[in-house]
Amino acid sequence: MRTHPPCFHSTAAYTAWRSAAKFIPPGPSGYCADCSPAYQAQEIARGECEFPGTQFDHDEDGFVTGRRCAKATP
Repeated sequence: MRTHPPCFHSTAAYTAWRSAAKFIPPGPSGYCADCSPAYQAQEIARGECEFPGTQFDHDEDGFVTGRRCAKATP
Protein backbone atom coordinates (compact mmCIF):
# COMPACT_ATOMS: atom_id res chain seq x y z
CA MET A 1 0.00 0.00 0.00
CA ARG A 2 1.30 3.43 -0.99
CA THR A 3 1.99 5.81 1.89
CA HIS A 4 2.30 8.94 -0.22
CA PRO A 5 0.49 10.63 -3.13
CA PRO A 6 1.64 9.28 -6.50
CA CYS A 7 3.21 12.59 -7.56
CA PHE A 8 5.71 12.20 -4.71
CA HIS A 9 8.11 9.53 -5.83
CA SER A 10 8.93 8.36 -2.31
CA THR A 11 7.53 8.37 1.19
CA ALA A 12 10.63 10.31 2.28
CA ALA A 13 9.86 13.12 -0.19
CA TYR A 14 6.26 13.34 1.03
CA THR A 15 7.36 13.27 4.68
CA ALA A 16 9.78 16.14 3.99
CA TRP A 17 7.01 18.15 2.30
CA ARG A 18 4.66 17.54 5.25
CA SER A 19 7.34 18.72 7.69
CA ALA A 20 7.83 21.94 5.73
CA ALA A 21 4.07 22.43 5.40
CA LYS A 22 3.81 22.72 9.20
CA PHE A 23 5.63 26.07 8.91
CA ILE A 24 3.82 27.33 5.81
CA PRO A 25 0.42 25.63 5.66
CA PRO A 26 -0.73 25.08 2.06
CA GLY A 27 -4.44 25.60 2.74
CA PRO A 28 -7.25 23.51 1.25
CA SER A 29 -5.28 22.59 -1.89
CA GLY A 30 -2.73 20.64 0.15
CA TYR A 31 0.38 19.61 -1.73
CA CYS A 32 -1.09 20.86 -5.03
CA ALA A 33 -0.46 24.42 -3.77
CA ASP A 34 3.26 23.76 -4.19
CA CYS A 35 3.01 22.20 -7.64
CA SER A 36 3.86 23.95 -10.91
CA PRO A 37 2.32 23.74 -14.38
CA ALA A 38 5.45 21.99 -15.73
CA TYR A 39 5.53 19.38 -12.93
CA GLN A 40 1.79 18.84 -13.25
CA ALA A 41 2.15 18.18 -17.00
CA GLN A 42 4.98 15.72 -16.32
CA GLU A 43 2.96 13.85 -13.70
CA ILE A 44 -0.19 13.79 -15.84
CA ALA A 45 1.87 12.25 -18.67
CA ARG A 46 3.18 9.62 -16.22
CA GLY A 47 -0.35 8.94 -14.95
CA GLU A 48 0.71 10.05 -11.46
CA CYS A 49 -1.38 13.23 -10.97
CA GLU A 50 -4.43 12.73 -8.74
CA PHE A 51 -5.68 16.28 -9.35
CA PRO A 52 -5.19 17.10 -13.05
CA GLY A 53 -7.81 19.85 -12.77
CA THR A 54 -5.49 21.89 -10.53
CA GLN A 55 -5.22 25.44 -11.81
CA PHE A 56 -2.38 27.85 -11.17
CA ASP A 57 -2.53 31.44 -10.02
CA HIS A 58 0.38 33.87 -10.45
CA ASP A 59 0.76 36.71 -7.97
CA GLU A 60 2.30 40.12 -8.65
CA ASP A 61 5.70 38.85 -7.48
CA GLY A 62 5.69 35.97 -9.95
CA PHE A 63 4.97 33.23 -7.43
CA VAL A 64 2.77 30.36 -8.62
CA THR A 65 0.21 28.67 -6.38
CA GLY A 66 -1.78 25.60 -7.36
CA ARG A 67 -5.49 25.58 -6.62
CA ARG A 68 -6.93 22.05 -6.49
CA CYS A 69 -10.16 21.65 -8.41
CA ALA A 70 -11.15 18.01 -8.84
CA LYS A 71 -9.73 14.58 -8.21
CA ALA A 72 -9.16 12.36 -11.23
CA THR A 73 -11.63 9.61 -11.76
CA PRO A 74 -10.24 6.07 -11.94
